[in-house]
Amino acid sequence: MDKAAPWNKAGIRRANVSSFGFGGTNFHVTMEEYTGPGHQKYAKAGAAAEAPAASVEIVENPRAPFANLQGEAVTFTGNTPAEVIRNAQAEADAVFAHWPEAYPLATYAQPSMLKPKSDWGVSIVAKSPADLRDKVEFMAKHAKPETWTEPPLNFKLKGVYTFKTGTNQAKVG
Repeated sequence: MDKAAPWNKAGIRRANVSSFGFGGTNFHVTMEEYTGPGHQKYAKAGAAAEAPAASVEIVENPRAPFANLQGEAVTFTGNTPAEVIRNAQAEADAVFAHWPEAYPLATYAQPSMLKPKSDWGVSIVAKSPADLRDKVEFMAKHAKPETWTEPPLNFKLKGVYTFKTGTNQAKVG
């Protein structure tokens, strides 16, 4: 679909959406029309402007800024696993070490996805510059040759995902 169209159907409306992503991260959503108390078949024009909205105050913990966020994925690549580690450590030393703890990682993470890719890589999910530096050092200290083809659970639980370019394609058939 590329434009809105009427959805005329007798009964409850249902929709399924599937998205197949990088490294086998697939997302599936099933939606069903609400028909319980307070349900109106169609929203009135301008009803959204009339609807009361509740605001919730979000208070950041100064010891763990952005702790309520999942984090940003930052990707580093290289021609060898050792080069990936060197590249990540170089960025950590040259860039991330100088950022304040509350620096928004999205300003770095999103452009990092556009850099030319090499044969090997790592995507690290981090909430802050310090978290990113810690995970880069964790990877450098604990990475073994098999880490790059079969990422261990302790890496995944920390949000450190090593990969070889081209090996994470979906198997069809």
